Amino acid sequence: MTHAAIKALFENIIDDKLDDAFTYDLLNMTGDTAMMDLELDIFKKMDSTLTAASGDIYTTAKALPSDFLAPIGGKLWLEGDSQPLEQVRFEDREAWRPGGRKWYIDYRGANFYLIHKVGSTTTLHLPYFGKPTDATVSNASSSPPGPNSLHRYYAVLMAEMYFAGLEGDDVARSLSQE
Repeated sequence: MTHAAIKALFENIIDDKLDDAFTYDLLNMTGDTAMMDLELDIFKKMDSTLTAASGDIYTTAKALPSDFLAPIGGKLWLEGDSQPLEQVRFEDREAWRPGGRKWYIDYRGANFYLIHKVGSTTTLHLPYFGKPTDATVSNASSSPPGPNSLHRYYAVLMAEMYFAGLEGDDVARSLSQE
């Protein structure tokens, strides 16, 4: 199914025609959510383009891939190492500095950092969910990755998100009139 066909199915489900930009934004949000919730292999990627050097410290930035959405399993692998580094929360990075074998992500800066010293330069392997190209009016004739059954599921999720938002708006509107 194309992006336009998913949009049309969504509009049939809700029995309404909405602004194109809003509808495609909703499709992009539900696609990203479904991708991580379902953990389908078609969305998984491995970045092995970066290295860690012996002089790297916990403030040495490593760039996240440009299509990075989220790590898979919170693991980062060093070439030839049988145990992965475990991800810690950004705000906990200082607490983990003495222990090592950890890593953290700075989402705002689009970087990740190792809390681990390596003996020699080694390749890093970061499994992650890669973000597909966003649906827009200009690429409505293209298709998102995955089978048609997944595309139909996107339309259903879009309707769920849409109706959940409407219900919240209805509640707020009714409360403000009292």
